[in-house]
Formats: sequence, structure tokens, C-alpha cells
Amino acid sequence: MIIQDQFNQVQLKHYEEKTIELRRMERHLEIIQLWDDVISMNKNNFEFYIAKANSLRNQYRFNDVILCWDYGILNNKNDIRYYSEKANCLEKQDRYQDAICCWEDAILINQQDIQFKIRLLKLLEKQKMFRKIIEKCDIFLKEEQNSLITIEYYRKKGNALKRLEQWKDVIEICNVGISLFPEDVQLYLEKTDALQQMSFYQQILECWDFGIVKNKNNIEFYKFKCRALEKQGYLDEIIEVWDHGISNNLNNIAFYKSKTQALNDQDYIQEIIDCWDFGIANNTNNQFFLQEKISALKQQQRWKEAIDCCNQAIEIFQDKIHFLIEKSFQLKFYQSKEKYQKLFKHAILEQNLIKKKFNFINQKVAKHAFIIQFLHQRNWGIFKNQLNFLIKLLIFHKMNKNFANSIQKKVQLKLIKQQVQLLKKSKKYDDAILCCNKAILQFPNDIFFFKEKASILHLINKFDELLETWDQGVKNNMHNLQFYEEKCNFFIFLIIANFLKQQNNLNQEDKFKMIIDFWNQGIEANPNDINFYEQLCKIVYFKIQSRYQYHAIYQLKLIIAGIKEFRKIRIIFYFIEDQAYINLITFLAQSLESLKDNQGIIDCWERGVQENQNSIEFQQEKLFALQSQERNQEIVQFTDELLLNNQSYQLFHGARGNALFNLKRFYEAICSWNNVQKMQIYENENMMSQNIGIYFIQFLGECLQKLKQFRKAINYYRLNDFQRFKRLQKFL
Repeated sequence: MIIQDQFNQVQLKHYEEKTIELRRMERHLEIIQLWDDVISMNKNNFEFYIAKANSLRNQYRFNDVILCWDYGILNNKNDIRYYSEKANCLEKQDRYQDAICCWEDAILINQQDIQFKIRLLKLLEKQKMFRKIIEKCDIFLKEEQNSLITIEYYRKKGNALKRLEQWKDVIEICNVGISLFPEDVQLYLEKTDALQQMSFYQQILECWDFGIVKNKNNIEFYKFKCRALEKQGYLDEIIEVWDHGISNNLNNIAFYKSKTQALNDQDYIQEIIDCWDFGIANNTNNQFFLQEKISALKQQQRWKEAIDCCNQAIEIFQDKIHFLIEKSFQLKFYQSKEKYQKLFKHAILEQNLIKKKFNFINQKVAKHAFIIQFLHQRNWGIFKNQLNFLIKLLIFHKMNKNFANSIQKKVQLKLIKQQVQLLKKSKKYDDAILCCNKAILQFPNDIFFFKEKASILHLINKFDELLETWDQGVKNNMHNLQFYEEKCNFFIFLIIANFLKQQNNLNQEDKFKMIIDFWNQGIEANPNDINFYEQLCKIVYFKIQSRYQYHAIYQLKLIIAGIKEFRKIRIIFYFIEDQAYINLITFLAQSLESLKDNQGIIDCWERGVQENQNSIEFQQEKLFALQSQERNQEIVQFTDELLLNNQSYQLFHGARGNALFNLKRFYEAICSWNNVQKMQIYENENMMSQNIGIYFIQFLGECLQKLKQFRKAINYYRLNDFQRFKRLQKFL
């Protein structure tokens, strides 16, 4: 048989090479004739039929493809592959009734093969012919003698009745199926779905109870009953179900895991450990139960008990590597916690000791105040050593006090952060918020507690309190950009949330105005920090950055660099179907037009320049803003002011030259660019590249051409070396 298959593969490859050659010569009819000849000699080789069908398909002879498979079926009546290929071809041509007839013919010939019947039922299901499915299933159930095969018919019939919403019939057919196949979970699912539709909730639980009785060792039945109990609000009974499952499966760790998960969901912390202890007692030779207990202790940060558990496992099991590694891991955290606790206690003791010492020193200093006053007026004399000792002692104890206080604060901060995270993870949101409030009073400059409190308030939809949280953070940290950014992010979230609800755009404009006013306050508090000016400009530009994308439009990356890009925004309309997204983009475009070329950007950078007159960064930003809006006259005025104040930079001369050129003041543009050229030749000649030199030549040549000084322009166009650019002075 193997030799025959190898021979057929060699033949197939040979004929395929011949068809490629014939196709290249466009002898298409000969290709089909070739495969007809091959099939006539090999009527039972499926690969040859496939090759012929592909060739016919390449020639768009789809009806002939079906005839090809008819011939294959004629020669191979018991091979399902031929029927499958024919049915697929008919489906692609939307000839579904013919495809159904194909499978019906196949069933008449192969009545004992369930595969043909299942394929017919799947096709009927695909065409949503549910009544036909019910009829066929009834016929197949009467004909079928093998009870193991009929389970599929019960499933298909039950699903069809479900689609027709004949719930009573679904329950009846499932009851029959369950009586014959009590281990099939799919039948129980179909029945419970029907009971759910009819609001028979108690019968749903009874159904799963029956399934558990018949399938004591199948965890799926227990899981489905627990889900039903959860939907009906019987949370306490879920634990009882898993207790029953464990009693029936004492050695199956999956039941213990499921119970501990249920206990964790209901915040039964100690009961989780008790469950694993029960499992260990019943499975003394199974190390996986000990591993699970160690993991549970680790999650609860009970490091010492986890170490004891590791020691127990190391004594019992020969495979100690895993437990030794676990023990070292637990020791690391346990020692760290012990270290923090010792430091904390030491800091408190040291603080009390320092207070006593300081009281003693203060008394000494007060007692000898007259001595200190006397020594300030005269030479140190005999009191020099005593005074020196007192001063050194005072400084030393102050250093000790500061060090102890810093340790105490660090330890306390670490413990509070862990407490907040644990409360949040346990979904004890009120306690977590209370803990954050206390921490904020104690550590008003730590953004961690503000973020944690804000995230919890967001989870429980308390947005007013969330806004108050960031107001408090900004008030406590007027010079910290992070607090401003977090509050701004929240404003943006509210705006986008309103857009997705299709609320009035006028409210959104008010909110954007609030954001702009908010950043103005930040600039007033930080007039020398360029980051605040940049943030204000981004809001005015509506330049939505990556940190806003999640709340705004999810996967749509909308990054807009300037005013011209906003006018291209409508292109996106052709690619968006969601009306909420369209509302968002429409408002951005309308808001841009209402800004009238973004005067707010210019005003923002003008304010920065006035507050920081000697900072070139602010001057550059204002210049770039003017250039992006093509305000050439204002560029000339601004650069003139800078040049009068001895702000002589190539950038300013170059920008002035470009603006003058755009204003068609070519003589002045040449003079301005000549200043740039002089600065580059005499200051940075070695750093200039040839490309920049060519740019100057082309620019000046264009200016001369505009002035109709063509000979000079031609000479400049010929130049292609920066060193020769010095000749420009002769013409100017």
C-alpha cells in the first residue's frame, strides 16, 4: 500500500509538471484531457480528482467541477471526501438545496455511516432549517440501532428545538437523552437553558444535582451547579457544593482548587489554609497539596508559616529542590519584613531616647547661657572645651533625630502602601479610601496615594470626589507637573465619556475652557517652567496624546501637530462607522475653527517670553508657533525685537529672511540671509554641511530671480560648494 502511494505521488508530480507546461502554452483543453486520461487509469485516486477540479476552477468551469465530483462519487460511493467536495462546490454557488440532496443521496448509499448524517445536519443547521433538522433526527433515531451513536442526534434535535424556542420540547428530548446518556454534559446544558427561559430556577439546581449523582467524579457538573447558584444569589451554598465534591474526590486536587477559589471570592482567608490542610491530611504523599498551601500563604504574606510549610515538605519528600527554592524565596520576604519591623521599633525607641537627651542638653545649655554670652564677648579661655562639647553634642543629636525620623517615615510609608493595595485587592473600597485619606494628610507630596484613591473612586463611579482629590493634590503640590497632568487627564476622560454618550457639545467647550484656565493657574504658579506652557498649548491645539487615547477613541490614533492637520480630519469620516467617534471628531474640527487660527497658542508663548526674557527656549517656541500659522508680519516684528536686544542667533535671522521672502520683500530677505551666512562662515564654518550651503545659494538665487537680477541668480545656481559661497559678499 505504501509503495502504491509513493508511486501515485510520483505520477501526480509528473502530471502537474506537464499541466504547468501546457498552461504556459495556453493549451487549456489539453490540460483537462490529460487529467481525464489519468483518472480513467486511476479511478480511486482522490488526488487526481482534486487536480482536475483545480484545473477546471482555474478556467472558471464551475459546473464541470461538479460533474468531476459526480464522476468521483460514481467510482467511490463509500468515500465521504467526494461528497464533501461536491457539497462545498454547490454551497459556493449558493445551490444549497442541491448540496442537501447530495448528502441525502450519500446517506441512502451509506446508511450505517454516521458521518454522512452529521454533515447533512450541520448543513441544515447552517441554513437555519431547524424544522428539517428535527424531522431528520427523528428518522435517524428510529433507524439507528447503536445507542452510543444516537447521542449526537439528541444534541442536534435539542439545539434545533431551542432555536425554535420550543422550550417544553427541549426539556422532553433532553430528559430522554439524559436517561440514555447521563454522562453527557451538553444535554444538561441544553435542558438548563430551557428551564432558565421558563423561569424554573429550582428545577435547574435539581437537574445539576441529578448530574452530580450520576457523575460524582466529573468536576464540570459541580462547576455548572455553582454557576447556577451564583446567578440565583446562593453564595453560601457554593462552598457546600465543593465540600460535597471533595468528599467524593478526596485525592483530586482540582476540587480543592475550586473550593479555595470560591473561598477567596467570598474573602474567607483562613478557610483557604484550612482547606489545604484538609487536603494534605488526606494526601500525605502528594507534594502538590503542600505547594498549593505554600502559594496561598505567600499570597496572604504569611511568610513564617510558609517557611514552616517548606520545612515540612523538605522532611517528607525526596524531591527537595522546589521546596528549597520556595523556602529561600519566603525567607527573603520574611527577613525583609522583620528588618522593617526592627527598624520601625528602633526608630521609635531612638526617638524617645533622643527626646530625653535633648531635654537634658537644653537644660544644660539654658543653665550655661550666661557662659555662652560671656564667651561671645571675650576669649574662650577655660570654658572653650566645655562649650565646644555642648555644641558638638547638640549637632550630633540633631543628626540622629533627623536620621531616625527619616527611617520611621520610610518604614511607615512602605507599610501604608502595602495596606492600601491589600484593601483594594480585597475590594474593601471604603476602608482603602479611608486609609488613603490618612496617608494623604501624613504624606501630602506623595502622588501614589492620590492615584490609588482616584482609581478606587473611578471604580465606584464617584467622579465628584475624584475631582476633589486631584484639586487637593494640586493645592498641596503647586509646583509638581504630575498632579496637574493627572487632573487634566480626568477632565479629558469626562469630555470623551460625554462624547460617547452623544451629549451636547456646548458643555464640552465649557469643560475645555476649564482645562485651559486650569493650566493658566499652573503657569502663574510656575512661570519659569516651560512644561506648563507646552501642556497649555497642547490643550489649545486639542493635540490628544497617547495617554488620552484609551479614554478617548480606544484604537484610533489621532495625533494632530498643528492647525493645517485639523482641516484634514474629515478624511477619517470615510473610515469610521461608529457615530460616537464621528461626533468626537466633528467637535474637534468645529472647536478648531472657533479658535480662529489658535491665537491662544501665540498668547501662551508671548506670556512665557515675557516671564523668561533671557530664555531662548520660550523665544523659539513662540517663533515656531508663528511660523506654523504663517504669520509672517508678526514674525518680522518679533525677530526685530529680539535682534535689537542683541539676541543674534542664526535661527532668528533665518526665520526673518523666510518671512520677508513670503511678504515679497526680497531685498530685506537677502540682507537677513546674508547675516546668517556671515555667522556661519565666521563662527561655525567647520560645522556647516555642504547641503546647508546649497540651500543658501538656492534661496538667494531665487530672491535675485524675483528681483530680475538674472545674471547674479545664474551665478549662484551654478555654485555647489559652500567654501565658494563667500563670493556672495561681492554681489551684496
